[in-house]
Amino acid sequence: MRKIVLISLHFPPSAASGAFRMLGFVRHLPAFGWSTSVIACPEVPYEPVDPGLQGDVPASTHVRYVEYPNARVAGIARRLLTLAGVRDPHAIWCFAARRACDEWIAQERPDVILTSGPPHGVHLLGQWLRRRYPVRLVTDFRDSWVDERPPVGLSASLRGALERATMRASDGIIANAPRALDAMARAYPDCAHKMVMVPNGYDPTPPVAGLQQPGSNEPLTILHAGELYAGRNPRALLDAMGAAERLAPQAVPWHLRFVGRTPETRLDIVAEAERRQLRSRVSVEGQVSYDTAKDEMRRAGILLLMDGAGRRVGVPAKAYEYIGANRPILALAEPDGDTAWALESSGAVYRLAKPNDPIAIQRALVEITALARAGAAGAPAHADSPFTRERVAGKLSEFLETIVTVGATASTAGLPARTTNR
Repeated sequence: MRKIVLISLHFPPSAASGAFRMLGFVRHLPAFGWSTSVIACPEVPYEPVDPGLQGDVPASTHVRYVEYPNARVAGIARRLLTLAGVRDPHAIWCFAARRACDEWIAQERPDVILTSGPPHGVHLLGQWLRRRYPVRLVTDFRDSWVDERPPVGLSASLRGALERATMRASDGIIANAPRALDAMARAYPDCAHKMVMVPNGYDPTPPVAGLQQPGSNEPLTILHAGELYAGRNPRALLDAMGAAERLAPQAVPWHLRFVGRTPETRLDIVAEAERRQLRSRVSVEGQVSYDTAKDEMRRAGILLLMDGAGRRVGVPAKAYEYIGANRPILALAEPDGDTAWALESSGAVYRLAKPNDPIAIQRALVEITALARAGAAGAPAHADSPFTRERVAGKLSEFLETIVTVGATASTAGLPARTTNR
């Protein structure tokens, strides 16, 4: 069995979206002949934690946790990195993890190291390990490191230089959506031959038995499950709801629920609802466990998916969980972006509108409500879906095998071997 070490700031008990991607890899890669181990942070400051997720980590997966530096000096370093525009204050964890990674790689002797970011400082850690050990390096970009626009300013130029160095040092490069892959290939055409797209995914769960939709005079729940990130703004949706209700004042059509953290938006959703006379229609609830969130998704009338206006590269990770829940989806996203691609490829029942277009959102809301009340559902969430985490891990395994095979071929052909410093 081949060995892979995954290095990521986010891994259970972290409940950040990146943790679920890594969890899916370690759960399903062993079935494809890969023994997995992980180096991660047990808790990241100001980020959600779900201790229950650790029960989903296979017993065969060895996890080495490196604590996040919390000393006064580390706090100062984080502030300086943020002020300098590095946009990666978590680089201090990557520096703190060097020794643990060095010891772990020497002990495990893996065939492949996979680093997953953001934070992208973890890729620099991977480069350092690649220089020290005869191992293949795969870098997993869950988001772009720099914008597609040419970098402007010293800090942006530095980030661009670090990204270029990472691309060229990597034996394999992963993007998680088609447009993200295209953008990387355009930016680094000399590295395009070693790039692949491996999406996020979900684990199929059975539908809720005997689920009954509310009657026509009862409110239909619209659920946004998970953290509401900055740049994803529900104001246009609230405008659309208010306009729709003014057209039918006797109807009580919706109850909009936000279940999860919302502080990054710096938006008072309740106040915004009151401003539109929708206070009784909107509730904002705190974080719940992953299992509870999945159960809520499967019971919701409509699932609300929000992306940033103008954002076409990348898919919100919760989109795949929504697809797995097999409930109607109202998506506020660009119609020519990766989010639209994922929904269309999945066979989900959905309606999509641009995030800042209240008229289009109102039309999509009315249409998806009619479908939900009629009991519409998408393609069953089964193992044949391209987005199950098992299928995603299979695609990753094929890519890893190619990388290892190419490395072995180069070695037997007499090409210079990488030196090892121990």
